[in-house]
Amino acid sequence: MSRLLSGLPDERREWSLEPTQSAATQSRGTIKCEACTHIFKPLTQELVILYGEIGPDGLVLAHHEAICPSCGKMVEFTTKENQHQPSRIQVRDSINLELKEIDLSVSELRIRQVYDLIRREGLKNSPASSIYKAVFMGFIEQITEFTLGDWREIVKIASPSEPVTTLKAWELYQESLVRHKNRIAALAFVEQRQSQKQVGDAPTKVLTQPQEGLRPTSSLSQGQQQQQLAPRAKKLGNPYFQEKYAQQWSKSVGFCSVTTTKFLSENTGLFHVEVTAKVVRISLEVANTPDLKSKLKELYKETEIQRAFSQGFGKEAKVMLRLA
Repeated sequence: MSRLLSGLPDERREWSLEPTQSAATQSRGTIKCEACTHIFKPLTQELVILYGEIGPDGLVLAHHEAICPSCGKMVEFTTKENQHQPSRIQVRDSINLELKEIDLSVSELRIRQVYDLIRREGLKNSPASSIYKAVFMGFIEQITEFTLGDWREIVKIASPSEPVTTLKAWELYQESLVRHKNRIAALAFVEQRQSQKQVGDAPTKVLTQPQEGLRPTSSLSQGQQQQQLAPRAKKLGNPYFQEKYAQQWSKSVGFCSVTTTKFLSENTGLFHVEVTAKVVRISLEVANTPDLKSKLKELYKETEIQRAFSQGFGKEAKVMLRLA
């Protein structure tokens, strides 16, 4: 019987002096000190999260430190994320050096806006990639406000069968930061190119001395000549759409605040209007000035403008900007 259980005496065997920890011990929340093999339960204050990372299964691994009560050595241990208790944790080796913490909370308002976007665009049964693209395009201005918790909910909406929700949400979260950074860089490049073009196109004055005994042939006065040399400011917008929707434009601007109304009147013009069964898409041509970026950041209130134009046009409005 011993031979059947243990094999022959000369059989090759694998020996190990490493102790094994039972699953029952792990389930009780205890840890083992690697220095003295003492098994103990960490104190409450030792369960504070030091930093976290995304594990292979897509869940957040929280890292802790505890002092062994037997030998006094510092013991590092990890715990897996509890999805029912979202929290804010420090993340190590983030791709964005300015990112110091990951927010796992969920904004009901943003999720509701995503639902509205899917309904407006008719993407209810569309592939998950189409929904993600629509979210990137529709919320590009405030995409950095979306938390990892928000992206996890979006993944559940777009792809309920996704096996590892948190890992996919983490990839979308990183992509959103990259997209927003690229958009800011593109706007800055366009502003720089336009300013260089304006400097290159500046008219140069050539002063000529009339020959003695000859009078200038031009009958225009000096003031009229200066008016002709001065470049005319380009009128923003499309005259056809401005005339057709003049009443709706006036109503929309009237629903805005004083600063927003002044910004729209002085720096934009109605360029294109596309009316569909559910929404009206409005394109505003904006003056490409050197301080455009600062003006947009300070004066362009997207939520206020969307709401004002929805009231002015009597239908849900989607307002976009284009450079002149």
